[in-house]
This record gives sequence, structure tokens and C-alpha cells, in this order.
Amino acid sequence: MRLDQVRIVLRPRSSWEAVELGMALVRRHFRAILRPWCLVTLPVFAVVNALGWWLDLLAYAPLVLWWLKPVFDRVPLFVLSRAVFGDAPDTRATLAAQRTWGWRAMVQHLTWRRLSPLRALYLPVDLLEGADSGSARRRVVGGSARGVATVVTLVCANFEFALLMGVLWLVPLFAPPDRFSDALGLLSWLMRDPPTWAHLGFNALYWGAMSVMEPFYVGAGFGLYLNRRTDLEAWDVELVFRRLRERLGGAAMVLLLVVGGTLAIAPPARADTTVPDKAVVKPKQEKEEEKEGPPTLPRLFGEGRASEAPFRKAVKEALDDPDYRRKETRKEWVRRDKPKPGTVEYEESPALRAISDFFGMLAESALWLLVVLVLLLLLVSRKRWLPWLQDMKPATSTDSGIDVAPLVHAARLPDDIPTAARALWREGRVRAALALLYRASVAAMVARTGARLVPGATEAECLRAARALQDNEDRDAFNAVVRTWQYAAYADRLPEEATFEAQLARMAERFGWSR
Repeated sequence: MRLDQVRIVLRPRSSWEAVELGMALVRRHFRAILRPWCLVTLPVFAVVNALGWWLDLLAYAPLVLWWLKPVFDRVPLFVLSRAVFGDAPDTRATLAAQRTWGWRAMVQHLTWRRLSPLRALYLPVDLLEGADSGSARRRVVGGSARGVATVVTLVCANFEFALLMGVLWLVPLFAPPDRFSDALGLLSWLMRDPPTWAHLGFNALYWGAMSVMEPFYVGAGFGLYLNRRTDLEAWDVELVFRRLRERLGGAAMVLLLVVGGTLAIAPPARADTTVPDKAVVKPKQEKEEEKEGPPTLPRLFGEGRASEAPFRKAVKEALDDPDYRRKETRKEWVRRDKPKPGTVEYEESPALRAISDFFGMLAESALWLLVVLVLLLLLVSRKRWLPWLQDMKPATSTDSGIDVAPLVHAARLPDDIPTAARALWREGRVRAALALLYRASVAAMVARTGARLVPGATEAECLRAARALQDNEDRDAFNAVVRTWQYAAYADRLPEEATFEAQLARMAERFGWSR
């Protein structure tokens, strides 16, 4: 790491300014990040989905991709860490580094630290400073940025979820108004009992949302990490001194040698044995001049000494700079019972500190281990609780043996509706027979009541329109046909043939169809 080659302006920033800096770095180098990101994540995506397809566990593929995020995070972190102190690496260099870079830290980031909300902040500590960074180094680098890092994790997770749901809801959003309910029904069916292609599409959407948000999440954590290092190690001050040394160059060294040589050959000071005259009171300025001695610069440079006015002007401008006078408000907890002056406080023993750190690490590890065990227990016992959850869902049509192929309706109803419906029933096309009965009943109800139904009207709208039927027997017969169709269409519950014949005969009698 060479600070003299840094490509950003290093200065103390607030934590949110550091987050903005990290995201700006991602935007600038997004192309250098996206190519290796796709080349690393797409093969993993393909393998995970292939295994999920083979094992009939496609629904768990997004969980595996989410769990492997720390491995994928190495790509944007590698690019950003190199781009800040030089040129951004090309795709070949980034891919070559993924074979060996940062794998030691992945053990902890894929196990007990996987659910840590501070992953984006601590990942640079582990990968850029070495996997052996202890908890003390993490606490020092984390410092006041841990709260902002937690909020960044929460915000990025919500943005990723919103991006995924937003793309899913584009389907009904672009449907025509008269087909909106059908689009909602299709989306609901896809979410309740998705086929294989829907699983693959959802997994691809999750990969896309993850690919958009994850580099910015890593960039935000990297910005916080840079800001903390700048605060702790005064990188900005070090840069100023380095630039000052480069500007002065050899002249500063000559000046230092001259001053050092002058001090070396100066006569040694001797004690003043004369008794001061107490009656003479010297002014304060004269006392300071006598104390500090005469100025040495005029003796060194003589007439060639440059004026101090530009230097004093530059100092004044620096002191008036808003960055120098920046104020920062910090809130921290302080003890109410502060020790009184003069009281003796016992110094913290390093041994006790080490013991407390050890037990703290054990407690933290135990909590994360408990979370992992709970997740593993849920995964292992899924055969016990997953059927219970599936029983809460309405019956699906996959195991019912009912033909769920889309129905193709003729533009015009047949003249002899009972004969046509019975023919469909005998051919085994039960849903088509019920659909024909339902369409004929709706047409008869509209013809009798004069109701105006929009194209694609739902069953509920038809039932509301049927309230205009004068005869209660007609209304009851129509309602029975609608309920039978709803059971068949949405619950896969087909009526017996006797029930179908009875409803067909009843409707033929009530609405004057030929038997």
C-alpha cells in the first residue's frame, strides 16, 4: 500500500460520507467489477441450480447463493482495493487473484461470522490485513462505524428484496386492465406451486438482484474501512508531510545540515555569575528574546532570506479552511459516578482483559453456533415440518390427475348446449364440459337480465349481476353452476356425473335449452 499513489482525497469524513465515497468508487469501476463478477458467479449459479434440479431442491438454490456471498464479495473488494492505490486491475488479474486471495478468511465468514451485520466493514480487515486479525483489531477498526455498517446491511438487504419483488410485480403491472385479475391469479399460482421453469426464473431474478446490490454493499463497507484507517492513522497528515518533503526536496536537507552544523560548532553555554540588578525590570518581549536567543534565520540567509508574508498568508488561509475548522458532534456513554480527583483507580490488568476477551469471544461464537445449529436442524427436519406447511396450502392440481391445460373456447356457443356438454363429458374433457355449461349459463343470465359484463368478468361479478333474475329458482340454478365451476377451476374438485347431469337438466329447464 503506497499512500503517495492514492487516487482519492483522504480527509476525515463522517461515516455516511464514507459510505457515499465507497459507492462512488463502485460506480466509477463498475465495469471492472461486473465482468469478473459474472465470470465467477454465473458458473456457481449454474452448478447450484443443476444440483437443485437433480435433487429436486431448486427452491434452496437462492439460499445457497446467499450463503456464498462472502466468497463473491472478494471480487469487488479486490478491484476497489487496487483501484484506490493505483489503476483498476483488468478482468484477467482479478480472476487470477480469486484462486488464492482471501480464502483463509472465508472459513470464518462462511460459518460463525456468516450472519454478522458487520461483514462489509470487517471483510477488508480480514482480507487486506490478513486472516489472523484478532478481535482487538476488529474493535479498533470498527469503532464508531459499526452502527452505520449495521444500518447499511439492513438497507442493502431491503433494496435487494425490493428489487426482486419489483421485477416480479411487473408481470401484472403490464397486463391489460381487463386481464389484471387473470395476471394476479397467474402470479399467485406461480408463487403457490411454481413449476421448474418458474423456479429457475426466480433464481435468475435473485442472482440479478444480488449482482446489482452486492458490489455497492461491499463498496460501502470499504469506504467505512478507509475512513476509519484515515482517522486512526492520520493518513491525510502523512500525505501532507510526504508532499511537503517532495516539494522542498534537497533544500530541506541542506537547511537541516546547516542548522545542525551551526548548533554543533556553537560555544558551550556557561553559567552567568554576575548578580542581576533587581532594580532593572525588563519588558516581557525582551525577556522572551533573551530566553530564546536572537533569530538564526537572518544570520543564515542574510540578504537572500525570502519574505515571510506568503508563508503567513498560506497559514492563515489554511486555518480559515472549513475542513480545518470542521466540527463534529459525537455521543458516547460516560459514567455517572466519575472518580473524584485524587482517588486512586486500579489499572486494568492485561491478564483480566485477555480473560474477558476470551470469554466474550466464546459467548459470541456460541451464539453464532446456536444460530447455525438451529438452521441445520430446520434443514435436516424439513421432512417433518415441510409437509405441515404444505398442508396449509390449498390443494394443488399436480397430483389430482385433472387436465389443467388451457381451455380453448369457441367464439360462438353451440345451438344444442346439453348435447355438446354431454359429448365433452363422455370424451373425458370434464373441465371443458363444465366451462361450456358455465359460459352458456352466463350468456342466458345476461340475455334475461340485460346486464352488461366487461370482457373477462369474474365469477363474483356474474353472481352480482344474477341478483337481477326475477325468479329465485333461476337464481339458485345459476349460483349452483357458478359454484361448481369455481370448485373445478380453482380447487380441482370435479362433480360426479349425476350432479353434472342434474345441473345440466335444471339449467335446460329454467332457461329453455333443448334437452
